[in-house]
Amino acid sequence: MKEFHLHKYPVTSVEGNEYAVSVYNDRHSKGFVKVSLYKKVRGFFRKEKFKCLTREGDFAPSYFEEKWDYDYIQMAINEVIIYENSIKEKINHENKQKAAIEKFEAWNGQEV
Repeated sequence: MKEFHLHKYPVTSVEGNEYAVSVYNDRHSKGFVKVSLYKKVRGFFRKEKFKCLTREGDFAPSYFEEKWDYDYIQMAINEVIIYENSIKEKINHENKQKAAIEKFEAWNGQEV
């Protein structure tokens, strides 16, 4: 299989966030590709670079090309959706946890 590496920036989500997406062949599994998601950030000396938001290399999520009908666009979109949903879940968890902590701290210690 011929090696390839596709990169697209910007990929704009429904939420309006911009990401970079890389789609590249899986070196260890025939018929699979890896998809990694990145966000543009400013590093030292305000130099722009891309920070990986998911995993990359051998640890990146794998997609079976045939199952996805070789639609690399849909694979990239799916990875963006998965990432944004995980962020929403994390925020929801933190909000619920904060409310529970406040409730616990306000509790007078008496049994109900």
